[in-house]
Amino acid sequence: MGPTLMLAALLATSPARVDHAEAAKNDWVRYSVRLEPPRTAHVKYVFKDFTGRSSTFSFTADLEAFYAASHVFGAPPWLQGDFLATERAQREAELRAHLMRIQSGRFSADPVALVRYYDGVTRSVAALLLDELQQRHLDTRANRIAMALAFVQDIPYREVRDAGAYRQGILPAPEMLLDGYGDCDTKAIFFAGLMVALVGVEDVVLLVNAAAEHSLAAVRGTPGPGQTFIIVDGSPFLVAEVAGPRRIPLDEKGLESPDAFDVERLGAGTTTEK
Repeated sequence: MGPTLMLAALLATSPARVDHAEAAKNDWVRYSVRLEPPRTAHVKYVFKDFTGRSSTFSFTADLEAFYAASHVFGAPPWLQGDFLATERAQREAELRAHLMRIQSGRFSADPVALVRYYDGVTRSVAALLLDELQQRHLDTRANRIAMALAFVQDIPYREVRDAGAYRQGILPAPEMLLDGYGDCDTKAIFFAGLMVALVGVEDVVLLVNAAAEHSLAAVRGTPGPGQTFIIVDGSPFLVAEVAGPRRIPLDEKGLESPDAFDVERLGAGTTTEK
């Protein structure tokens, strides 16, 4: 995979370089960043696709756009305080503008809003993955899912710590790509965005366990004997553990019960279901 991905708008905080020695990753993974002052970063990511083949993913980031949009995601300190019941509607609107919400009386990131807001970024990545499959005559629905799963699982895993704005320990898609790491929530949201582009918005849901601070994704499909799935609106969805670095196949038997997770639908008329 050789083409360059141009990310027109990189969002979040400053593009701090990450010491990947602190991250859990597979031995074959390489993530490097080369800065070109005053406003450009060149990123190269080497991972193994679902066939075991080494693939190189490259993109160029416009840092000026990165800084300009840096405060979109996350509740700044002035939004985190208490508020009167009469102020709730205004506070919810302000939080939505920052891709946040109030859920069960707590401020939290809105994973559906994150998928939608960064749709342009994830579609750019999905286009490169699709181009790779088409060039190799491997473009099937199953291979699209497998390629995206390998891509996300190989991104180094590291706990995300908020700095400044409250983000519930989540990186938005462009910052994850620039810094080259993410945790389970960050990677599940990114994988869901790839699935929207590659298989359709109605064929993917997010599974969020707020108490355990863990997220999964699930993709519509027919489960085999003993495989892990969840029923959403009468259809089976195969569970994807995307956190990595272990390369867990889609719907592998023995994953934790999806019944402990809230279902976040990404399509029109989105609702959250326990």
